[in-house]
Amino acid sequence: MPDLYQYHGRYAYRNGFNLAAIVALIVGILPNVPGFLTAIGVLDKGAVWPGLVAVYNYAWFVGFLVSGGVYMLLMHWQSASRSADLQPGIVARPAPSSSLAQ
Repeated sequence: MPDLYQYHGRYAYRNGFNLAAIVALIVGILPNVPGFLTAIGVLDKGAVWPGLVAVYNYAWFVGFLVSGGVYMLLMHWQSASRSADLQPGIVARPAPSSSLAQ
């Protein structure tokens, strides 16, 4: 939980985007594309390996598992590389001020 509030913590991102999440999303979509294109008639069933067409029947599960696995691996790799690069003087982001808290 403390990583949520650390400037260079596990959940930090750049320019408003978590690159690991975007890569995981794209990689999770890719196995389903051939089956989708076959289902809407853009590709012939013979032009695509039958296993990829069958994967599309379970697109939600395949996308979820592939994206989740890729995200976990990328975040693990990212947090390992960040912990090696941390500077001891930088610990946390300043708390935002709110007029409602006063």
